[in-house]
Amino acid sequence: MANPKIYVPLNRFFYLLLLSWSCTQLRAQALQENQSIAGKGPEKIYLQIPTTMVANDQTLWFKALVSYAESHWPTTQSGILYVDLVNPYGKVVSHKIVKLEHGVGQGGFELDKDHFPGRYQLRAYTQWNRNFGDDFLFTEYVQIVSLGRNDHLAIEQGRWEENPEGGYTLKLTLNPSQLDKYKQKKKLWLYFDNGQTRDSVALKNKGEPIAWERHFEQRPDWLTLTLDSGMGQKFSKTLYASTPAPDLQFFPESGSLVTGIMTKIGFKSVGIDGKGATVTGVIYDRDGNQVIDFKSNELGMGYFSFVPEFDKGYYAKVELESGINSLEYALPQVAQHGYVMNIFKLGDHIRAMVNTKNVPDKNLSIYVSGRGRNLYTLDGHIKKGRFHAQIPYSELPEGILIFTLKDQNGQAVAERLFFNTIPGEDLVNIDTDNYQLRKRKKSTLSLALNSKDRQLPVESSVLIMNKSERIPPAHIRSFMLLQSELKGTIETPNFYFQENSIRKNDLDALLLTQGWRNYKYPAKRVGNSYFWPQKNLAVKGKVLSKGLRKNPLAGAQLTLAALGNPFLFENQTLDSLGQFQFNLAETYGIAQKLWLQTKHPKTKGQGYKIVLDSFQPPKVVYEHSPIPAERIQTKTLAIKQAQTDRARVEMVFDSLFGVTQLDEVILEDFHLTPEKKAFYKKYGEPDVIIEGEAIKAKEKDWSYGLYSILLFNYGHIVKIEQFPDGFMLAHVHGAGPTLIMVDGRLIEKYEYEWLPHMDPDIVEKIEIIRPAKFFRSRFLEVFPETHPLEAPSIGNIIAVETKNKVGVYANYRPTPGTTTALVPSFSPIKEFYEPKFAEMKTNQPDLRTILQWIPQVEWDASGHAQIPFYSSDQAGKYTIVVESYTPNGQVEYLEKEIEVLDEVSPNPNY
Repeated sequence: MANPKIYVPLNRFFYLLLLSWSCTQLRAQALQENQSIAGKGPEKIYLQIPTTMVANDQTLWFKALVSYAESHWPTTQSGILYVDLVNPYGKVVSHKIVKLEHGVGQGGFELDKDHFPGRYQLRAYTQWNRNFGDDFLFTEYVQIVSLGRNDHLAIEQGRWEENPEGGYTLKLTLNPSQLDKYKQKKKLWLYFDNGQTRDSVALKNKGEPIAWERHFEQRPDWLTLTLDSGMGQKFSKTLYASTPAPDLQFFPESGSLVTGIMTKIGFKSVGIDGKGATVTGVIYDRDGNQVIDFKSNELGMGYFSFVPEFDKGYYAKVELESGINSLEYALPQVAQHGYVMNIFKLGDHIRAMVNTKNVPDKNLSIYVSGRGRNLYTLDGHIKKGRFHAQIPYSELPEGILIFTLKDQNGQAVAERLFFNTIPGEDLVNIDTDNYQLRKRKKSTLSLALNSKDRQLPVESSVLIMNKSERIPPAHIRSFMLLQSELKGTIETPNFYFQENSIRKNDLDALLLTQGWRNYKYPAKRVGNSYFWPQKNLAVKGKVLSKGLRKNPLAGAQLTLAALGNPFLFENQTLDSLGQFQFNLAETYGIAQKLWLQTKHPKTKGQGYKIVLDSFQPPKVVYEHSPIPAERIQTKTLAIKQAQTDRARVEMVFDSLFGVTQLDEVILEDFHLTPEKKAFYKKYGEPDVIIEGEAIKAKEKDWSYGLYSILLFNYGHIVKIEQFPDGFMLAHVHGAGPTLIMVDGRLIEKYEYEWLPHMDPDIVEKIEIIRPAKFFRSRFLEVFPETHPLEAPSIGNIIAVETKNKVGVYANYRPTPGTTTALVPSFSPIKEFYEPKFAEMKTNQPDLRTILQWIPQVEWDASGHAQIPFYSSDQAGKYTIVVESYTPNGQVEYLEKEIEVLDEVSPNPNY
């Protein structure tokens, strides 16, 4: 929702107070500072999350690490990180603004039933990184799981029929009866998507099974269908072709096949779901002679070597597990002359071996680079068609290196990517006092730094989570050293960092196939826009004349006041372009309310307009990729069972100990005036009333407006949704669309900006009406541009009653040259819950999935840390994950396992 520009005055007393202060901020200093870093490359952004599958009654925690992409040193140019949660339909449903300290930040998304089940995208970016397009935006996909009423039956498995006249028809059955009857409309929507084509169709809902069919000219390999109830419930199912053929491609090691030269050839097989498909096959020449067998690893990749001959015409024949006829795939053509460069590790060195065919002896150079930096140059001369060179691997950084062979004219003739592994001592040691625990047992995890130089700081995090409910995301090593440097999706990136003898072969196969054409470096700016790095919260803009020319107002004074805690007041002189920038205080939670006023010796602020730079988030690029149900079914069932157990425990103990949920409050002693009776008859009776005195009593020193109090005290009743541009919207939690009413009047769209900072002193009461009567007509009053058939029929009203009916504007009157702004603050950091069993008066089960989450470990002077944690009532195996990072760019991932036995500790240390 756009943030409308409204001209708001300062009262006379406050205006005189502002003029009595004197504080000047020079924009030139900020510009000079930004220009000093404008030549730097992109940043790498890594979000550590516990799992890629989570129930929607849990918190999705994250820790952020932002470093310079070239060196992996912690960034100093960005102090703000934006983190979004994007639903399967490309809409940002949650937005976080994270404070970075030396490149480190933390936060979490509190999930609830408004987050319907599906595959969500987690993305993170800095303003500076937007200069480099999407290559350096962090993205990870997370499956959100929710309890449902047989939601898998809402869409029955369809069937394809081939039409005699051509094309195919998909026939399936939809079952609205499997949806929540209170959360569906008379019109349902069915969306279908195959990664290339997206469409939708409206269906009449009579509560009975719906037979639906659609004609396709060609049968898609896969099709994802989503049934939308119209009130937040959406259920998806993916249909697949019965006999899919994989996409198999071949990649010569240094770019081409050259006759008579032994060449390594990588290959990659991809199934219809975008994942690697295991293949086994044979290479033949044109005459049908068998050349060599090949077999992929479990990710559909591998390589083989042979000596090709010109004009033989090679192809691969693959036998599919489905039993259909074998498929044939052509290999690249063989050249009569050229270069083949082979890179491999031998002992303590990385060796480059160049072979040529039908090329005269000449000088050559091999340039070694990494992340856009030139690291090493090897010069030599071709003799008898060969050239050898080597480098100690310890002189090169760990990670992906690119070897480029150039002739004496500087022309690149061959290229190869290679992963340099540098063995070394672990940064951190993990030890626990017991690897087999009883339920509700207090234990201690001991961490110790191995660094010989104790002055080198180590940034570490600790996660202890139920193994049965965890799908591991990419960890810090796989992301920083591999995933962040290659375009496209790397399936199971952690696979390449397992400790086994064939790991280096699998990693080599990946770089041979996906790496050589998808390397992100050298990084280049894209687009015409330029984004300055953000070190802190700020408000920027310019002052323009209101006439047709809209000339900038140069040399005028601009006054800013931030109302809240801390109070901020500054004056600034506009530059020659009429621009300004104010740095703001570090605040958390609700957006800051700012006042801006111009003062010019000639115009006295009249005839000018303050235009603020608006925050425009990057366009969402959501990769639609079907996920076969069998890949996630086991984890899904475990997570749903845990969610069911938590819901059952909460319900049982609420009833046992007399707890009444707030959304079931019964109103008593209702004294109704005739006006109130007429109001309730027209709009409906409230089921929750929050008195103004109660709201005022919960006001804190840092509170600055009505919404800040509602957000932190009544979030289970009224949900405050915060948008990237600072706009805030209140709606009844988990109950569909909501309109706002003040003193019996539905407020207009442009008035919604005023509500967040309403003074709680003027609030008499707030009434929650759910559902409201005749909601569609009420909705059309506020949003008349909505088509009547698209307006929601069921919704709610939040009715605010002010003292003495002063209304939403109170005593404000507009004046020229003055405006207000809402600037988002940093997102509050929720504290991880740890049980205090000694304070519990019941035997309520402890069903935590995550036993411990510490995003930033505090090391003592000797380099040790003690991490206490309590095992829960969930027996089984748990994974301990410690991720570490140093200022010189070294990264480490450690994992150990503990077990909680199915017995309660007799004497727990609570």
